[in-house]
Amino acid sequence: MADAPDMGDLSMSDSLHDFTSVFGGVLSAPWIKGGAACVVAGCEALGLPLDIVYALAFLFVADFALGIWLAVSTKTFSLRKLARGLAKIPVYTVVLIIAWVCQYVINAVLGQSVAVPVWACSYLTMHEALSILTKCEALDLPVPGLLKRVIARVNHAAETHVDKVLDVVDPKEKKRGK
Repeated sequence: MADAPDMGDLSMSDSLHDFTSVFGGVLSAPWIKGGAACVVAGCEALGLPLDIVYALAFLFVADFALGIWLAVSTKTFSLRKLARGLAKIPVYTVVLIIAWVCQYVINAVLGQSVAVPVWACSYLTMHEALSILTKCEALDLPVPGLLKRVIARVNHAAETHVDKVLDVVDPKEKKRGK
């Protein structure tokens, strides 16, 4: 097998060098190195700390793997679920770009430096962590009691909020005036 062509110095920071040295065997393909360099360049353009992005990437992969495990173990695996899990990547990218635009507008209009992309990335990281805990609980993996209560409270609050937003009313009751 021929050696991979030299892609030059794709690193945008020392963090990418550290990352590729740890996962050098995995990241040996040039397109993967190029993709990682693009992610690092994008993070630097958005002003995102790479450690938060690495945490988000790790949690995304863990959540994705647990989702596949849960779907296979409950015999509900489908390509649609797989595609839905992979769809998070472009959605998260769009969310972070929108956050950067918000930060740019706030900075231009108000002259204030607000770390909106960092907040968005932190929110996505917490969302992934909560999703992992929920999937661990569904797989009967050990989850501490405090975290189980947090999951139950967050899920209840989300359901209550969605019900209020959607104003779930039976159409037949609406016609009867109830």
